[in-house]
Amino acid sequence: MKNKLVFILFILILLSQSTTNAETQTDEEKAITSAQKLIKASVSVETGLVTGGSGFYISPDTVITNEHVVRNMPTDTLTLRKKSGYTCTGTVGYREEKLDLAIIHSSCTSDTVLTLNIDVTEGQTVLAFGSPQVYPFTLSKGIVSSLSWNMIQFDAKVTFGSSGGVLANLNGEVIGVVSKGAKDVEYVGFAIKAADVKRFYERSK
Repeated sequence: MKNKLVFILFILILLSQSTTNAETQTDEEKAITSAQKLIKASVSVETGLVTGGSGFYISPDTVITNEHVVRNMPTDTLTLRKKSGYTCTGTVGYREEKLDLAIIHSSCTSDTVLTLNIDVTEGQTVLAFGSPQVYPFTLSKGIVSSLSWNMIQFDAKVTFGSSGGVLANLNGEVIGVVSKGAKDVEYVGFAIKAADVKRFYERSK
């Protein structure tokens, strides 16, 4: 009986230490862990047009991107490319031009998918991941600058090709979909809020 109690106490101590380590993880450690998750779940969207875009898996066979990324495509078929170089075919599905979101049905499945988190606060640290034309699969870090425009304004660096990419918190959860950057102004980007993305995704089913 005594040995059993000692064993139980040992297990409780291990669990306590594990919880403490998770709670005391630094922001840098969180960013590194989240970055790996974003990389695995993100794709470059190659449309056959001069400009492509970015996207991410919200379910094993479903990618979300911006509607303007797939607008004016010659066909509804495109290529999804992961950072590893692996490619598969995608087909454009449900889309909403006004909200600027589109669904892409993937011919292959992703082991890593991202979840939405509608909680966002001005000043919080964010990670933006996407595939700018010159520097594909690029991660940048910043903060939420403002929530005054019915979108999320942030200062992580984005450029052409970043559209449709992820704006995530330090837990690797999607708080927004990168939509555009301010013209002629560096470090001012805008993302569609996760709450709007969630409603869009529900309508697409």
